Amino acid sequence: MRIAIYHGNFASVAGGGEVAALDMARALRELGHEVDLYTTYLDRDVLRFACEGAGWCQEPRLVGDAAGYGRVAAALARWSPRAL
Repeated sequence: MRIAIYHGNFASVAGGGEVAALDMARALRELGHEVDLYTTYLDRDVLRFACEGAGWCQEPRLVGDAAGYGRVAAALARWSPRAL
């Protein structure tokens, strides 16, 4: 199954949401699914910290800025147009 995970941003301080998104992506990949992560903002230091917490890493694809939610919907529509 193709799965898209969206986390609003990887910014300022890595917390539970960032680690949870990475954990979920890893677990789904281990089950044989194709998984992509999406975000509107990426701070590489926060990503590095979250990856250490998750023990695994996949860099999210940037889909625009925080005001660009239309671009988020367009990116996710490639996965399942009927879901949006």
